[in-house]
Amino acid sequence: MANKRSLYWIMQLSGWLSYILILAVWTVFTGQFELPVLKVWATVFTVGVVTSHGFRAVILVFDWLRFRFYHAIWRLFLMSVLLGFAGASLHAVVSDLVFQEIKRLLVWPFFDLVQLTLAYAPQLFIWSLLYFAWNYLRNYEREEVKNLRLEASKREIELSNLKSQLNPHFMFNAMNSIRALIDENPALAKKSLTQLSAILRNTLMVGKQQLVPLEEELRVVKNYLDLERIRYEERLEVSFDIDEKLHSALIPPLMLQTLVENAVKHGISQLVKGGHIRLIAKEESEGFFISVRNTGSLKGTESADTGIGLANTRKRLALLYGDEAKFHIQQVADGVEARIEFSKRKIAQPYENVDY
Repeated sequence: MANKRSLYWIMQLSGWLSYILILAVWTVFTGQFELPVLKVWATVFTVGVVTSHGFRAVILVFDWLRFRFYHAIWRLFLMSVLLGFAGASLHAVVSDLVFQEIKRLLVWPFFDLVQLTLAYAPQLFIWSLLYFAWNYLRNYEREEVKNLRLEASKREIELSNLKSQLNPHFMFNAMNSIRALIDENPALAKKSLTQLSAILRNTLMVGKQQLVPLEEELRVVKNYLDLERIRYEERLEVSFDIDEKLHSALIPPLMLQTLVENAVKHGISQLVKGGHIRLIAKEESEGFFISVRNTGSLKGTESADTGIGLANTRKRLALLYGDEAKFHIQQVADGVEARIEFSKRKIAQPYENVDY
């Protein structure tokens, strides 16, 4: 933060000094240089710094950086005129109070004050355009870095998912369960093979989507749980409590499945009698939450915070939502609950405010 403020003031002061130097070169070149002009330059420099810094405060207070450039430019133009008049008035006051040898501006006709306003307004308008250009460039670079980090994280999730879901144990258990059904229940075996195919296809496609509807994610989860119920039989009970209004809510792909896999692997599979998994999605006053509850103890679940598990869930939420989503896992009365809370805000704004 300190470095950003320092950079702002360095650019602010050096910009106005450069403008004064241009005036100085022009004055000397045209042979109009006189000692009182030094005081005029000092006044212009001071008024320029004060008014442009005030311009920045207006931009930040009213959050104009969130606008697209073509929506912000007319605001910048009008504010440049208003602050140009304020700067001209300040220039007049300073001249009257400090520089007695310079023409007293407060007794000038209003038309002369308007002329001084027209001298300051273009400078402030150009300053605001440069300020916007600088912030747009910084936000663009920031978004590029964020997108690269997100893309890298998605690739990491995809590879980790493949390692988890395509590992020999998973494939062996799933194929063995399906093979056992071929003679006993051919229709169920065919259905299970289709579900396994859907899971693998979804895993391969995850790197191409940043968000998916909750309804689509639930289909993947149901396919996964159907396959696991073949393996665990009566040891695995599943229930859903999903608000239908949230079916179209967008969430990161495979995030819910990750929590369900964690519940099966580190909860149900550790219990001789098995247990129950309950999926909940409900609206809240400030957004909605998704919860996966399973029979078991928190200790076993916490030790599983590796691979595509809870650590990657936290990482993906941080990259996608920042502070707009929260994840926590806790022991509850009937077992363990993994809960993700989403706000109603968008995942990412087009531009983020810059606070120097």
